[in-house]
Amino acid sequence: MYEQASLGLIYPAGKAPLSGAPVDNLNESKNSYFMNIPIVTNNRHEARVLIGLFIIMLLVETGIRLFEHHLSGNINHIFSIPSIAREINQINKGSRVLFLGNSLTNNAIDTQLIASALENSLNDSVHSTKITPDGTALSDWYCIYQNQLQPLENPPTHIVIGFAWAQLSDQYPVNATRLGGFFCDTADAVELSETGLTKHQQFLRFLAGSMSHVYVNREAIRNRILSKLIPAYQQVTQSINKEDAEPQDKEANNSKLYSYHILSRFIESVKKSGSQAIFMAMPVTKNYDLDDNLLQLMQQMNVTFIDMRSTPEISDNMFKDSIHLNKKGRSQFSKNLVEEITPYIKGQFVVKQR
Repeated sequence: MYEQASLGLIYPAGKAPLSGAPVDNLNESKNSYFMNIPIVTNNRHEARVLIGLFIIMLLVETGIRLFEHHLSGNINHIFSIPSIAREINQINKGSRVLFLGNSLTNNAIDTQLIASALENSLNDSVHSTKITPDGTALSDWYCIYQNQLQPLENPPTHIVIGFAWAQLSDQYPVNATRLGGFFCDTADAVELSETGLTKHQQFLRFLAGSMSHVYVNREAIRNRILSKLIPAYQQVTQSINKEDAEPQDKEANNSKLYSYHILSRFIESVKKSGSQAIFMAMPVTKNYDLDDNLLQLMQQMNVTFIDMRSTPEISDNMFKDSIHLNKKGRSQFSKNLVEEITPYIKGQFVVKQR
């Protein structure tokens, strides 16, 4: 039974304060009563919530891994890299020419045109293909080579690496999440210790990417959703991304000190596999300088360098934007490149500079 005392307080029967008791005593009695009520926490309920959240996250992660190749053409290309490597490995005669790079190389290379022209020139079979994920640089290419190409019984006979600005240096910015999620094994983090992975936050992103493809693909998922909701979203974001990327890419100049530890290991690994590395500086509408230390390293390591930055036949109207060649530019660039690389495919391994 409960009794109601003055001030509207309710007390158990027989526990109501005496009439005329001070207010402080009333409050003290109330606090004392509530402090004695046992607090019961529902640990079982909390455990169920945590288990439910874990199951939801696991289902989302599984769903993304099953369908992530549909998120974008670039991600689909990344997932095709193992099949490209297997295709190369199945060819045991003639020349196996692989073009390795990013969207600069992808837009500039017509693999069918190059293979056909080389076959006519060499009187031998030529297989030409390319691995060119968007936004990648040396750290990505190094992991792709080490994990997908170097173990092949029949690796590419020639690997043509297209680059611009400081993309071959240890100081070029890395996408740690993408490295961990798509291109590198966890052990590769040690190999990339000279790059941005030396930063604690970058290393954590590398690990997060290796564990969660939801985290790796968060931008692609966002873009996929917003492109359905906002008209012309993809066109606007692509334009913004290009404007943001160019200053970062073009920060290379000879006044900044660059190192090339990863590049040296990459070249050594290619040579041990019996392949020939050919580096080509890619054209853009605004010319850029190359680091003198880079050119000296290539000469010291006796690898082929072709400077394609300024080609008379390539004009500004052959670019679809400030850095990517259009269809006409790709055809012209591929024709010019065939003339440049044919002597090296034949076996004349010398460094070439313009």
